[in-house]
Amino acid sequence: MAGLFAQMNNKHKEAVDTFTEALSMETHYEEEIALLHVLRAEANAATEKPPHMDIVLDCSMAIEKGLEVSKAYMLRGRHLVKLDIFDAALKDFETVKIKKPEKFLKIIEDTKALQKEWEEKGHYEILGLEQTATKAEIIRSFRDLSMKFHPDRHRDNPEFLQEAFEEKYKKVVNAKLILVDEGNRRDYDEELRHEKEYDHWERSGGQWYRQEQPRYQPGQWNQRQQYNQGRPRWGEHRQYNQGPRRDHHRQGNDHQYYY
Repeated sequence: MAGLFAQMNNKHKEAVDTFTEALSMETHYEEEIALLHVLRAEANAATEKPPHMDIVLDCSMAIEKGLEVSKAYMLRGRHLVKLDIFDAALKDFETVKIKKPEKFLKIIEDTKALQKEWEEKGHYEILGLEQTATKAEIIRSFRDLSMKFHPDRHRDNPEFLQEAFEEKYKKVVNAKLILVDEGNRRDYDEELRHEKEYDHWERSGGQWYRQEQPRYQPGQWNQRQQYNQGRPRWGEHRQYNQGPRRDHHRQGNDHQYYY
């Protein structure tokens, strides 16, 4: 009761301490222990800087002990999103959606959008660095993130958390291996430059000429160069700077460009 009273009066840290003290006693039934975990997770979630991992673990413990209430799934899902663990979060939201479908459709859509954004992150973004980062900064960031995501630090966590952090650790290791090697980093930076140029070209309304097109359309590469008929000569568009080069090794056999 003291913890609930503190929570009602916005004394969230005091409520967390009270629920923690209650959990240290070994006189509770399983249902009471599960409820205390949910209450502590709720109090932690209301603090100024919520400990996302602690909240996820508390909710997981409550669900494991049989307290499968919407609040536990919802809390865990929200804070899994904060940890960039989207697959597990979506499963929790889907569990709640079955009971209240109209309330959580927007949450599920937003989570899927965040998941897509995370999956499309490049090596610099994964390490939390700018493209101008030095080798020392790359190594420092890798060490910090590896300490956070290393599988050995999560052996006692639920299996779904172990798998999620292992996947994150693999991404961090791969990013570090690419960026600390000068040759690989130079190739990767060049690839990023080409992709940026191509995205700009597409947004500006440009179209890429492909070999399978029957005829070249005037103005397709650049309005300054008009062709009455035929295809552009080998390398001609590069001579007039009529569009960024797209790496041929990134295209399939059906996408061949003239350079």
